[in-house]
Amino acid sequence: MWHLIALFFIAVIIWHVVYCNFSSKGWNINKFPGPTYIPLVGSMLVFGDMQNFFDHKKMRFPQGTSRIWLGFTPIIITTDCDVIQEILTSPACFDLADEVFTPLQHTVTEESIIISSNKDDKWKNQRKILSPGLSASMHPEFLTAFHTHLPNLMEVLEEKCKIGGEFNPDNLFGKFAMGVAFETILDCSVPLNFFQHDLALQYEMFVNGTYAAFQPALQPKFQIPLMWKFFGYGSEVQKLFDFMEIYFPKMFLKEKMSEWKGYEKNGALPKRMKYANLLYKKWTEEKLVTCQLSTILAATVDSTDSVLCVALIHLAKFKEVQTNAYLEARRVIGQDYDNALSIADIDKLKYIDMVIKESMRRITPTPVIARKVGKDLNLGNGLMIPKNTTVFIPLHLLHHNPEHYPDPDAFIPERFLPEHVEQRHHYAYQPFSSGPRNCIGKKYAMMELKFVLAKLLYKFEVTSTMKNMDDLNLEYTPFTKIRGDFRVGLRERRHT
Repeated sequence: MWHLIALFFIAVIIWHVVYCNFSSKGWNINKFPGPTYIPLVGSMLVFGDMQNFFDHKKMRFPQGTSRIWLGFTPIIITTDCDVIQEILTSPACFDLADEVFTPLQHTVTEESIIISSNKDDKWKNQRKILSPGLSASMHPEFLTAFHTHLPNLMEVLEEKCKIGGEFNPDNLFGKFAMGVAFETILDCSVPLNFFQHDLALQYEMFVNGTYAAFQPALQPKFQIPLMWKFFGYGSEVQKLFDFMEIYFPKMFLKEKMSEWKGYEKNGALPKRMKYANLLYKKWTEEKLVTCQLSTILAATVDSTDSVLCVALIHLAKFKEVQTNAYLEARRVIGQDYDNALSIADIDKLKYIDMVIKESMRRITPTPVIARKVGKDLNLGNGLMIPKNTTVFIPLHLLHHNPEHYPDPDAFIPERFLPEHVEQRHHYAYQPFSSGPRNCIGKKYAMMELKFVLAKLLYKFEVTSTMKNMDDLNLEYTPFTKIRGDFRVGLRERRHT
């Protein structure tokens, strides 16, 4: 019996060695440099903790294009901008990598625009239907909602300022973003304040559920059902569904879908429709509408919270940058903090725009882009990425490439002056991805980020006693979050 088992393992090892070295796919993959791999295991040991893979300081991969093997599965890892451009713009590379898509289709569902396959133009058709809900024509309405919900955030920050000392701002911006998104994206007619106690608890339900839903893609061990249940992620994801049931029960969705399909049938559709209304008009199943609403809400809330927390700590540590950003906010807003900002005003926040972009470069909100190559990609020089290979684009590593960003660990917003941007490869900066499958809410997000930061800096000076930013503990959930001892303080500005 033991002899048969031994023979089986020897046969599998030989099969693995032959496949990795002598098959057409293996032969092409191994033309790329990469770490030594062990039969059956592949190069898995090079990963260590999966979270370390996303951190450019802990990664063991060079700039450029390399390969690893995870068992029988090859993965190409690249920061080569020409390769990135080819992958992000090629219609054959629209689909997410199987390593991301497969685990998430069970927790997020494969119907979500965030992970949907483009088979039979499925993703492309979704994007075409939903994009108008976040288009520039909607921006004035979005800006009105930002003003409506800003006092909820400022009330909390003013209280923190009065108390004194330092605090962890994590989730404060997320609660603001959720209140805004319910109005701007989900078409909720009654403004909701997620800083209030009961709604704050519901916010935690949603955030914890979202975190759990993405864990199988971030940490493969949680793809094992026993591990998933043992760590309680199944019950956390259920809280996400419970949250959606509170605000979007099945009967409510059914009525909304009937209402908006009626508008379409009678030729009574408004010229501008919010994201949720486009879903009600075109989708036919309540469950799939819930899925789309929950994923766009998660992306909006988590990304806003991530970027603003990162920007805040950078401003606290780099006083000259903060002063320049404050002076710009003061010029644009004027003498009265309560002055409403227009779209033209938001466009004038050039320096704050650069601060946000440099913050996202140093600590990127999404750590990796993972795509499946749907056709053989010929890179020249005898190199080819075979069809159906996974490609990882590690954004932290890309954004710290000294070829594009000299002294990459320094915080220099001026890197994003137009003349400097023009000199760089256009695919050297990818916080929102690029190409047809870029972030659907990119313009919405940047408008919201600039608005909040300008208003916050007008009112407060941001401080921190943290000595070394390199000590920040980052977690990827999937958006980058600062964990551990991350604290800032606020001082009220005295305007003269």
